[in-house]
Amino acid sequence: PQEIVRLLEASNVDLAKAKLLIDVGCGPNILRDVAVKKYPSLSVVGYDQYILDGVRDIRTVDLENAKLPYADGEVDVAVCSHVLEHVDNAHSLTDELCRVAKNVIILLPNSILWTTVAKVVLRRSLLPMVGLPLEKPLDRHRWIYTVDEATRWMQHVAGKWSRNLDVLYRTDWRLPTFLGRVNPDLFVLEMSYVLTPR
Repeated sequence: PQEIVRLLEASNVDLAKAKLLIDVGCGPNILRDVAVKKYPSLSVVGYDQYILDGVRDIRTVDLENAKLPYADGEVDVAVCSHVLEHVDNAHSLTDELCRVAKNVIILLPNSILWTTVAKVVLRRSLLPMVGLPLEKPLDRHRWIYTVDEATRWMQHVAGKWSRNLDVLYRTDWRLPTFLGRVNPDLFVLEMSYVLTPR
């Protein structure tokens, strides 16, 4: 959550002037606590498919249905961190984020990070987040992609919605940063995409 706030601050998003931020797929809604502490006038609402016990300010939403209860451009900032890879309807949910929010930040994990590849080779299995389990899981990654494919998709979304796109690749902390430039598919841990108005 602190990294998301820093990412927004480093982009053209002015959180001091923002009134409403939604966190779609918020889990325990940690972003709310971090953002409101730094920006007390910011209202942060979390949306998720399931509400965890004792977590405040979360509303349920069917992420596959991709309908958020806001008018076009009503939200100042929409955050969707490590969610789209879990949703069959990721393209529609992305369009819905762009419809309701002036600024959108999307974070995606690298599907083929070197540690993931090593685990697959050593375990001889794609489980637990992908693969073929014996019983149908409650949650799993539904999309596997390269860094380049994810970035091309976000460039397409930015063009479709007439947005500027800032891209940041975060390298696996166990390795030197330059390896992310040498081979992003193996060494980039996470991709961050910030879509802002043109």
